[in-house]
Amino acid sequence: MSASFDPLPEQVSLPLSGAGGGWGGATLPSLMLALGVMLIVAGGFTQVFGAARLPAAATGMVLGVAAVFVMSGFGTPRLVLDQDGFTYSVGAKAWRRSWADCKSIKVRSTGDLVLIAWKQPQPMMAPMNAHPTSEEALPTLFGLKPADLADLMSRFRQRAVGAKRK
Repeated sequence: MSASFDPLPEQVSLPLSGAGGGWGGATLPSLMLALGVMLIVAGGFTQVFGAARLPAAATGMVLGVAAVFVMSGFGTPRLVLDQDGFTYSVGAKAWRRSWADCKSIKVRSTGDLVLIAWKQPQPMMAPMNAHPTSEEALPTLFGLKPADLADLMSRFRQRAVGAKRK
């Protein structure tokens, strides 16, 4: 798959694999939205739901709003590689790393979990750890095989580090 990135572009944006893509990505949100609309409409008829019409309408509204968020890609993880580094974002939260701060990008497996890991020049505090660590990692959910994603990130890093040395 990395051969499709020859020559290496200025920027690559990788959405979460399967997110927002075609009928498969829209099936669940579409069903949620349809069910939500049916519950809102049916909730207006007392003979159908009786005393439960308000909870039915409220459930319909919640399902409809949730479907709109899912269909809009709100919270969909995205990985953007560029000349200076990469940005991993989920919704409004984003983490940025410079290529100069990433050493030895590789695939790391822990049980069923496969990650793209890299070493940092200076140990830093991990979010869920009380001890400094010199390694960070990303999930491999971006439509590329883990080895291809690690290779692509390494090629971006090599280009950036090589350009700064000249």
